[in-house]
Amino acid sequence: MHRSSIYFWFLNIITTVIVAILSYGFIKNLYFFNEDQVNLYLYYAGGARPWPHHILSQSLYPIHLLFGSNPEGHFILVLFLYIILCITLSFFVWKITGSKTVAFLSSILLAAGGTGSQMLFMVETGWNSLYLIFSLITLLSYNVYLHNHRLAYYFIALVLFSISLYLFPYRAFSFIALILASSLFIINKPLKSHLIVSARDCAPFLVIHLIFYLF
Repeated sequence: MHRSSIYFWFLNIITTVIVAILSYGFIKNLYFFNEDQVNLYLYYAGGARPWPHHILSQSLYPIHLLFGSNPEGHFILVLFLYIILCITLSFFVWKITGSKTVAFLSSILLAAGGTGSQMLFMVETGWNSLYLIFSLITLLSYNVYLHNHRLAYYFIALVLFSISLYLFPYRAFSFIALILASSLFIINKPLKSHLIVSARDCAPFLVIHLIFYLF
């Protein structure tokens, strides 16, 4: 990595962390914890939750071992996930556009934009951040495969998609549309060949999706 790239990512990460802390600091002043105390009780002690939220209580259990039902611990965890999301978005935009300026602005805008009443529900927000991180890494791996045709990146995208179906069954199906769009807009081939290649690459994702929902 060139020295200029190291400086860029150092500045990008430090700025993103500062902006996110300031943004969440504002949110914390409005945060009464009551909503998340109710959510945490439902996740950990409220019994089985209906599909597709049944996975939440299982996935959050290791976090429960650390923080129990104390919402402040979850608040810190969500802040960390949100910062990771901002940096992941910046890296994704940089890889897609090749512009460090656009990548920098995208992370800063996302870090500064985490406001609103919904953000007061930290548990739900953290889960959404994790879903978006998985989405960006999956799409990034798939787009790297489209550019250099290295199958390792394709299988990484396929594995991440499979994990996402388990963790986010009510949202992961949208990956297929995004993957198809990536194939259609990035591959520079005649239309007929373009459609054949796109359908071939997307078929395993669709098969895994169907198997998951059928069985």
